[in-house]
Amino acid sequence: MRWCPRVLREAGVIHQRDEGTRRLNRLRREDLDARFPGLLDIAVPQGRDVTAHG
Repeated sequence: MRWCPRVLREAGVIHQRDEGTRRLNRLRREDLDARFPGLLDIAVPQGRDVTAHG
C-alpha cells in the first residue's frame, strides 16, 4: 500500500516533526479514537501494541 505523508498529515491521521535530517511520523491514535471509536481496533488489531510500545 502506498501512502503520501502530506495527505495523511493534512487529514489529521499522523503528526510529523523534523528532527535533524529526519522526518518522524506519529499516528494520532487518540484523536482518531475520539472521532471514530473502535475503528483502528477493527482495522488494525495489532496496532494498539505497535503504537503503545513503538
